[in-house]
Amino acid sequence: MVLGGLLGVFPHAGGRWLGLDGTDVARRRALGAADLGLGITIIAGRSAPWRWRAVAARSLLHLVFAGEYVRTGRRPAAVAMGALFLLDSGIAAGLRRPPPPS
Repeated sequence: MVLGGLLGVFPHAGGRWLGLDGTDVARRRALGAADLGLGITIIAGRSAPWRWRAVAARSLLHLVFAGEYVRTGRRPAAVAMGALFLLDSGIAAGLRRPPPPS
């Protein structure tokens, strides 16, 4: 959520800090808004169906970030975003499972 807020409010400085210098400002703001919106949904989501969908969407957003890093030649950052994709995908899968019967 912090990264989304940073890109949404300060797209130039946030883009430099995150290594998205080669990404235009409108795309930086869109990525920031998506990250911020999904983060709020994850935190505020009261029901498991909404929460797992938001985490799954955020994992896909990490692939978008990874694509931007590949496009601008920042392979280590792309690998890191790929790892976050895998982590969030695992969390989403865990949230989607119904709780065990008690």
